Amino acid sequence: MQRALPVGAMILIFFSSWGGGGGGGGDTSQGNGGPPIATVSAAGSITQDGATLNGSVTPNGLATQAWFEYGTDDSLSTFTATAMQSIGDALSAAPVVQPVSGCTGGTIYYVRVCGINTKGTTKSTIASFTTSSPGAAPTVDTLAASSVAATSATLNGNVTPNGLSTTAWFEWGTNPTLASYASTPVQSLGSGTTSQLAIAALSGLSTGTTYYCRVAASNSSGTSKGTIVSFTVIPSQPDPGVADIRDEFLATVNQARSVNQVCGSTPFGPAPPVSWSENLAMAAYLHSEDMALNNFFSHTGSDGSSAGQRISRQGYPWRTYGENIAVGYPTVSSVIQGWLGSEGHCRNLMDPAFTGIGAGYAIGPFGGNPAARYWTFDLADR
Repeated sequence: MQRALPVGAMILIFFSSWGGGGGGGGDTSQGNGGPPIATVSAAGSITQDGATLNGSVTPNGLATQAWFEYGTDDSLSTFTATAMQSIGDALSAAPVVQPVSGCTGGTIYYVRVCGINTKGTTKSTIASFTTSSPGAAPTVDTLAASSVAATSATLNGNVTPNGLSTTAWFEWGTNPTLASYASTPVQSLGSGTTSQLAIAALSGLSTGTTYYCRVAASNSSGTSKGTIVSFTVIPSQPDPGVADIRDEFLATVNQARSVNQVCGSTPFGPAPPVSWSENLAMAAYLHSEDMALNNFFSHTGSDGSSAGQRISRQGYPWRTYGENIAVGYPTVSSVIQGWLGSEGHCRNLMDPAFTGIGAGYAIGPFGGNPAARYWTFDLADR
């Protein structure tokens, strides 16, 4: 949910709960004991009669069960449900994975991941995959770019040859529709009937630039092109917003994690130190910049993106993630103290499951301050 900013010195948000004098908002928490958060991901290991369904569900502190619903109806008004699986009661996102079989070859299937706890049921948006069809044109699926750095990135995609000798390549560029593009060298993926991973490394990219890409493949039955995905190359020295806080932020977080903390009414023992990730830092910085430029305060970006989607765009292959946001705090120490004083955000910061962090801020108007800092703090594990 996205809201215009009220007047005030500092602000706290838990998706739908507003108040003053706190710090940030926890994307892995909808307050204590909220309904689950469900996010579907691309299916993998696609064959003629099945695939592996992937997603994540955040329990929000309550015992939660998860499952998938899939079928050939694009609205999933009718569907097949997989068996429920228990994913615990953590505040961070838990992966949900389920192989399915018995599908029809050469058919588009639609899928969503679902979660239920005592506060309600949540169903994700609907994604799709196409089962392979022997003798048909290749089946392709563009995946998120990985190893995104200052001037380089690795492109990834799944290609199913469908029993015919198949070659694959990537098309990429700065045009969002790829009306014009460059192509990577062609690579041979054989003639099997299961999905194969296609990879291509790019170099010489322009820092801070958003690029678009898709996987393409061809065999004797035709050529297929995947959906277009984007990634933003990390500036080597983003300034201001990341470079000037990196060392202090990491040291302050690790100091807080090295001692006992009480998050609301829940005691936490010392947690292992985390390391800095430039990929997470860029995801955080870009969200802060979005909020500052567009005058809103929310975990949902102006383009409708979630924190998990923004982290994936930067090439971080997360298993779990969390996000805190804040506005109006002038320093690293003050914003971290604000989060430590708010239960959900404190629990994110102290969660031992997280191994990497990144943070950034951007300057924008807030209340009567024309140069307030909008903070984003992303935590994840890969």
